[in-house]
Amino acid sequence: RGVSYKGQRVDRVVSLEVLLPDGRLLQTGHERFHKDGVKSPYGSGLGPDLKHLFFQSNFGVVKSMVYQLCRRKAYHYGLVLSFSDDNSLCRAMDEFNDLLHLGVIDSVFHIGNSARLREVLAPSVSKRAEQDHLVDLKKVESLIKGSWVGSGSVTGDTFAEVRYKVKAIKKRLGRYGQVRIARVGWEGWAARWLNVFGLRWLSGLLLATKSLKQLYIGVPTNDTLGIVMDYPIFRKTKTPAIHVDESHRGFQYCLPILSMTSSECRRLLNFLNQVQQDQDFPLAVTLNPVRENILEAVISIQYDKSQSEQAFRSMRKLNLELLNREFVVYRCDIKSMDVYNDGSVHSSICRSLKKQLDPRGVIAPGRYVL
Repeated sequence: RGVSYKGQRVDRVVSLEVLLPDGRLLQTGHERFHKDGVKSPYGSGLGPDLKHLFFQSNFGVVKSMVYQLCRRKAYHYGLVLSFSDDNSLCRAMDEFNDLLHLGVIDSVFHIGNSARLREVLAPSVSKRAEQDHLVDLKKVESLIKGSWVGSGSVTGDTFAEVRYKVKAIKKRLGRYGQVRIARVGWEGWAARWLNVFGLRWLSGLLLATKSLKQLYIGVPTNDTLGIVMDYPIFRKTKTPAIHVDESHRGFQYCLPILSMTSSECRRLLNFLNQVQQDQDFPLAVTLNPVRENILEAVISIQYDKSQSEQAFRSMRKLNLELLNREFVVYRCDIKSMDVYNDGSVHSSICRSLKKQLDPRGVIAPGRYVL
């Protein structure tokens, strides 16, 4: 159920092929009727739609899926937003919600605090600029004013459409922060000119962030793995994915969901500012306006693996405090999942399904408290 750069991935899943614990193969939706390979764009089929049983559950192993792709539009512009303080960001949330409703914003913006900015940019900037990552990062931070920085994209089939959207975003969000624009795909050309004028560190920044911006147009990258890797290994390897487990760095997170309103945003940030004083690790926070009325918060900590037990206790305490204030997560670490086992009818039905489908507890026993 992760969030992509075009909304929630689960919304675009048409059907699943699932291997059940007893060896049977389940096809959800219309797929069980199509023997010739023709796929139906309508996923529900006749009767209950079973595919949702296998999102965030341990009822089976997903073997394959039918997924609806997004059409790539002709024009893509990247936007960088910066907000000077918590109050400015919270006041902008009502505008964000309205722009999503109107279809002006058609991607998921990621708005992070200073801890998140450092976490995301440091490894990629250091890898590209061939300098110490802390030196480069200070220069990066000097360019971007504000305690919150966000990025996203605006797309359209015509230049006029994109221009209209950018103008609307500047008008609505510019009241609370700064809006900057960059054409996706021009980074290489701009970097060459910066090198001519001796601004190699800024050229490195453009090339480092190019891969992150191109995620919005469907170009994959491993650059984000630098968050969970030792910097020397990340800078040298061309295949970072196979070296993640060698890292001495740990990473944990939880993702509460809240209404996209100024008041709810302010309530969450006030809470996080309060609990940070008692936390053993700095909280890196990203706010993602996922879709109309829905704001996702990604709250994470980084630590040396020698501090793993301390980190688990810290994250568990945070989950308990979030729940006590009715900020309910939709993703969290395995050791904190029992916090959300509320003994409700929902929990009872899930346990019954687990017992029926997997009576021997073959698949991920204990996960989701099942």
